[in-house]
Amino acid sequence: MTAPRKRPQGRPSLGERRQIATRIPVEVADKIDRLSQLTGKPMGQIVSDLVVRHASEIDPDALEAGADQPRITFEEVGKKTA
Repeated sequence: MTAPRKRPQGRPSLGERRQIATRIPVEVADKIDRLSQLTGKPMGQIVSDLVVRHASEIDPDALEAGADQPRITFEEVGKKTA
């Protein structure tokens, strides 16, 4: 006879995560809070889902590609426009 299987405790893992603390406008936080109340999802999960959904819009490589460009100081801009 086999022993009965124990049910896993707690929420299932969402994979490896890293916490990022930030402040957002009150109007946006209120929308997230309302959505949290209506869906029963934690606010952190809603914010995480939104960031993941829009992560393809984040392209640090494009900024790094321009890092080799010569930098112009404010003084140089003033000389060229004057």
